[in-house]
Amino acid sequence: MEQDELPQGLVFDIGSGHTKCGFSGDDAPRVDLPTCLGQFKKMNVLQLGEYVGSDALSKRGILNISHPFQRGSITNFDHLQKIFAHCFKNELRVDPMDHPLLIADSPVNTVEGREKIMEILFESFGVPALYFSVQGVMAMQSSGIVSGTVLDSGKELTYALPIYEGKPIRNALQTIPFGGGDLTRSLYSLLLESGYQSYTAAEREIAGDAKRKVCYVAQNYEKELTEPKTEEYELPDGTIMNVSTLRIKATELMFQPQLMDLDFVGVHELVNSSIRSSDIDMRKDLFKNIVVCGGNTMFPGFIERFNREFSNLIPSSVECKVSEKPTRKYSSWIGGSIFSSMSTFREVWLDRHEYEDFGKNVSRFL
Repeated sequence: MEQDELPQGLVFDIGSGHTKCGFSGDDAPRVDLPTCLGQFKKMNVLQLGEYVGSDALSKRGILNISHPFQRGSITNFDHLQKIFAHCFKNELRVDPMDHPLLIADSPVNTVEGREKIMEILFESFGVPALYFSVQGVMAMQSSGIVSGTVLDSGKELTYALPIYEGKPIRNALQTIPFGGGDLTRSLYSLLLESGYQSYTAAEREIAGDAKRKVCYVAQNYEKELTEPKTEEYELPDGTIMNVSTLRIKATELMFQPQLMDLDFVGVHELVNSSIRSSDIDMRKDLFKNIVVCGGNTMFPGFIERFNREFSNLIPSSVECKVSEKPTRKYSSWIGGSIFSSMSTFREVWLDRHEYEDFGKNVSRFL
């Protein structure tokens, strides 16, 4: 397949919370929508069709909402296929038969999961070429680093993955089933304990809004809990709530999950454990560059707190730099955009002819 036969590539980063997609070489995804599909609870001739993303969530009262990605794994391939179709037709407005694809893949996705995605894209959409790369590797690519460790925290999954000379060290992958969605639910519980009352799913969304607007990561949790800075949050009905301590209690779970009896370690310990699970000869490079990414790391104070907590776990003689960018919730997508715009991209993708010759099992070599 000649390079000039194909137009611009497409990049997809599908997470449990959001699907990001767009064109190779762009600085940011064109599309960022919730990874969900809505179908009518009761069908009639006037209620045909399905809704994707925010359109589905806005009609949740009359729709059954499906989340085909949960904790980083695919649970409904039929619904995933419909999300792909929506993105191609309604969001990007492209014919997928004309564009090679790069998929920034979850590190916990299975070989079987990749094979099924490959089958959908080649057989249902007729894409000309396809390449899978682990999200963490693409996040590292976006920072221009070839060796280091990625800490990625999204809606439902947080993981640490060492990358050495551009290759993921999969046996050192460390995960915790926790992310931004869990923080939202924790904040919702705290709001209820403080007197907030809700009766509908839409009202429960207020916790997500409050999380985005007022939450931050404390630098000295115990001190800020006893000497909080006054902060108020206005509910939709005009009621004013004091959220001075609530706004740090939820985010503190990323560093002290034991506060709610959660059976996993803090994010700083997760990264340390992941690196120490790697070959001892690699560790110097893995400690040297820590790349933080994912929407759940965007809270004010997160990077500073992580730096301090992580530094306390390692010897002072160990060189360590934490890399973070204002666009880090899109790091995996941006890395995919950079990689797929390189001339070498066509040397590594799987084209349609190879797929037809070898079948979906070729995904084991991607």
